[in-house]
Amino acid sequence: MDKLRIDEAFKMVLSELKSLVPPCVPEGNEVTHYAVWAEKNGERHLFCGITQHTHSMTIEFDDKIPENDAKQLFSKYILEKMNKNGRLEVRIIENDMRRDIQDAIQNLMRYYTDKGWM
Repeated sequence: MDKLRIDEAFKMVLSELKSLVPPCVPEGNEVTHYAVWAEKNGERHLFCGITQHTHSMTIEFDDKIPENDAKQLFSKYILEKMNKNGRLEVRIIENDMRRDIQDAIQNLMRYYTDKGWM
């Protein structure tokens, strides 16, 4: 499988995010929007959120992660595509992007655990 359509990509990322519950707290309808949050002592940190649109998908990460940490957590490709609000729009997910997203989720899990947010 070289490329995933948006609906397939949404399901792939949804599955990854659902595997984080618990310790993350879910939010969304699992059809067009889903997000997982790390919560500790009433403080919430967006782990990752996804929104499926007609022809694209938005992937959103915590925009409060310091730039130096973000360089360690995300691939160069994701950082280039991500806007200042921690969002990236994708129309097709190719194997490299798929791997980058999976790696980012794993890196974020370690990062949030190290910070004591999970």
